[in-house]
Amino acid sequence: MPKRLFRGFLFLLFLALTLRSAEAREGFRVQGRLIPAGGETAAWERPADAAGNPVAYLAVRGEFPGAHIYSLTQKKGPGGYPTALSIRFPSEESPFIVGAFRGASPTTNVDFGGFVLEEWIDRFDAVAPVWRRDGNSDADPGLLAEEFLSCGPEGTIDALCCDDHACEPVRETFPVTAGADSAGLEPLLAFVRASELFDPGTGQAKAAAGAPIWRNLLYAFFGGMILNIMPCVLPVIGLKIVSFFEQAGKNRARAFYLNLCYTAGILTVFTVLAVLSVGLSYLFTYGAFQIVMGCIVFAMALNLMGVWEITLPGFLGGKRSNALMGKEGGIGGWFKGVITTLLAIPCGAPLLSPALVWTDSLMKSGETVSVLFIYWVIGLGMAAPFLVIGAFPELLRFLPKPGKWMETFRGVMGFVLLLAVIWIFYSMPLALILPTAALLAAIWFACWLLGRNQFDPGRKPLRLWLIAAAVFAAVVLFSFELPPLRSDGSYPLPTLQSAFQEKLTRWGVRAAREGELVQKDWRLFGQGDFEEELARGKTVAVDFTADWCMNCKVLEAAVLRDAEIAQLFREKGIVTMTGDWTQRDESEESREVGALLRRYGGEQVPVLMIFTPAAPEEPIILRGLFTKETLKEKLKNL
Repeated sequence: MPKRLFRGFLFLLFLALTLRSAEAREGFRVQGRLIPAGGETAAWERPADAAGNPVAYLAVRGEFPGAHIYSLTQKKGPGGYPTALSIRFPSEESPFIVGAFRGASPTTNVDFGGFVLEEWIDRFDAVAPVWRRDGNSDADPGLLAEEFLSCGPEGTIDALCCDDHACEPVRETFPVTAGADSAGLEPLLAFVRASELFDPGTGQAKAAAGAPIWRNLLYAFFGGMILNIMPCVLPVIGLKIVSFFEQAGKNRARAFYLNLCYTAGILTVFTVLAVLSVGLSYLFTYGAFQIVMGCIVFAMALNLMGVWEITLPGFLGGKRSNALMGKEGGIGGWFKGVITTLLAIPCGAPLLSPALVWTDSLMKSGETVSVLFIYWVIGLGMAAPFLVIGAFPELLRFLPKPGKWMETFRGVMGFVLLLAVIWIFYSMPLALILPTAALLAAIWFACWLLGRNQFDPGRKPLRLWLIAAAVFAAVVLFSFELPPLRSDGSYPLPTLQSAFQEKLTRWGVRAAREGELVQKDWRLFGQGDFEEELARGKTVAVDFTADWCMNCKVLEAAVLRDAEIAQLFREKGIVTMTGDWTQRDESEESREVGALLRRYGGEQVPVLMIFTPAAPEEPIILRGLFTKETLKEKLKNL
């Protein structure tokens, strides 16, 4: 009952805003255009009184700057108001039949008190196939358009248009004209294909971009397997190498059990990501998550270097008593799987791109179970090599037997983990670096203090834990600006975060005064700057990247910043911009970059988009890792 009352309150609030004013619909305009089919066949269910393939498509675009409407598939509920599009002819004997409209641009999903709202922000695209009743599809496109328009088609949109202040129902007619060519049709149909789960005509599931389901599942599996060799995950793979030395020559059942626990850890992370319906790299856009990951990896490094041990059997692959190499244990195997996966996901993998596009379309359709299945396939691909080794431990017989040399190996792996901490620091918001360093010092002290207990059993462990916890809490309080405690919203204590932020601000002001902030190549993306350059007739290339994305850095160093490519950009007069997706926050830059990514396929990096003045809504898009030759070919054709 409380949940229903809460939803009812939200609905009443929604109605009050709806009746408030008509500002939301200001600038609202919609137009339809008929585009020749160009040999395309539709996945739509063909009406009973139509024949053959579609002869054309009707593309509808709506624009409502500063406002939003809801999708065609929006479920009814508190605030939910699905948009409806229709085409009618004055005469019921029209030779043309227009199919159902489908959304051809991405939506932004918002949780409204437990109810998901699918919103189109600023604009939308939708398409519908057009059939002839007689099935004749050989007519000249120009004559076909004349005949269609002579039938007097009239479009109608029924929507709810909202801005930050009010919502208002909109029911308007819109004109239908003939499109100049079919060049703009393919991106719309490609999005529809990627967004559809089932072919209404056959009832069978289909995959993104028209690819067979088995191919996308194969991409997901092998993409997950490739995650094991991505730069992000290599430091933590050292933990598994340590456990492999333990498994060599041991009981088959024991080895398989440990690797099964490791697999369970991998699948746990992918299950959480699927249930939350977030992308693989979504977590690393949050500074708080980076802080937690940095602390965990740092503590693991100290464990491998012998600063501390814990008596829980098998935790982090640690030792038991005075043994050189104790048994790993199920908890340790599971924990390694979790940490390895969390460090691997921001890297992504080339083969994962098609599967992730498919998964993104499933998310938008609310098919959480299907998303869960795809993510499990990725996780099983990542775990496959270790399951094979667990099933056949004789494969590890070539490894040397454990000995004193492993102490050195463990120490080296600890330093490798410290490199991972440095990588996390690099992608962290600047204001958080100094307080996080202080937090790592507190963790170091706590691990050192607790580690001393293993050499002096007479000490009381509870007392040591209390001291460590007190030091840790004090460092947190004086390092980070936690949720405000004062009525005016300020934090009552001086912190390293605020002090370092002030220093960065002074640094930035001095750099601006000295002219050191002038951007030449690859200047920071801004929506106003971007639109201004297109209006001047310039082609604009936007590199969507993130500091935590290792693939992005490889692509930038090997391709985008290459001297030959840079020269080609200059010769073509192309303006180059960087869309920084490192942090997902409420800043204007983050909203603008996120909106552009979602408009053209989802929040995944690396992505290079090249916008031309002739077709600003139809950019050339290169996703994932690509070669210099591929980019050169695209640029030379501009």
